[in-house]
Amino acid sequence: EQWARTDAAIRAIARQASDRSIPFAIVSYPELHQLTDYPFTFIDDRLAAIAADLRVPFLRLVDAVQGADAPTLWVDPMDAHPNATANRMFVGPLLPFVTRLIEGPSAR
Repeated sequence: EQWARTDAAIRAIARQASDRSIPFAIVSYPELHQLTDYPFTFIDDRLAAIAADLRVPFLRLVDAVQGADAPTLWVDPMDAHPNATANRMFVGPLLPFVTRLIEGPSAR
């Protein structure tokens, strides 16, 4: 199953990071086509479960853009990758999350 390979890959990366004393976290960037009644919550739930099992931080970025007009966050009408507006919305939760990750447990 595809998900089993994904799970194994995340765990392998986490193990390599731990072996090298590199901070590791999981951040879920949203698929930007449908932000109301987000259809990929089940994926975020799976990622959150892996993060909890690994005891690593998890951040779900769909919350930062929830309810926004999705096309206004796209690079181009034919490319739904996040544009500058979306990235500005992501940085609000992402900056303190990464700062805590880098600074270590004492910053949490």
